[in-house]
Amino acid sequence: MRITKVLFHLCFWLISVGSFANTYKCTLPKNQVLTIGCTYDCGFFNKFAIRWYADNLNYQVSFIENLNVKNFTPSTELDAVIIPGGVDIDPEWYMNHASSDIRNKIEEVKHLTNYTEIGKTRDQFEFNFLAKQLKNPSLQNQPILGICRGMQLLAASQGIPLYIDLKQELGIENRKYTIDTISTTKKESVISRIIASEKFSAVELHH
Repeated sequence: MRITKVLFHLCFWLISVGSFANTYKCTLPKNQVLTIGCTYDCGFFNKFAIRWYADNLNYQVSFIENLNVKNFTPSTELDAVIIPGGVDIDPEWYMNHASSDIRNKIEEVKHLTNYTEIGKTRDQFEFNFLAKQLKNPSLQNQPILGICRGMQLLAASQGIPLYIDLKQELGIENRKYTIDTISTTKKESVISRIIASEKFSAVELHH
């Protein structure tokens, strides 16, 4: 299983780095060291891909990992924040912000959540971290990238409920170890300026 994961991530990384547009520009001074904070373990392939792309733009990158272990608070010390992928989010963190109908539906399916001790720790830290981050005027322009769980957490932190299990709730097969084709529809979007083509590959590792 470990070999499968490594090969899968390596394949995805090779596809990903070939998707970036060479025309994308950054206005920061060249050779500047960018400090990126990860709320949890950044992941080898994420760091490798970011460093590879930064190097092509003549920047250096320094990572501060496991902000939750360091009990780190949002800070201008960071140039950007990554909320990496990982385990399920406890529905208790977002269901109370939903309408009564949606809340009742979540109650019916929340047993499908994969509850873990890591999730419990990350939920507490990451929700509190985001609450402070988004309320701090000095951090309004600090980029935040949510990867998989991180993207879900960004949504849930704003009171947007999640589907807990795609197969059970929507009849869609769970997307584990799958690479899907994504199409961009708005040429003026940030993703269209970063990605070289209108279609690119994206990894699916969730249910």
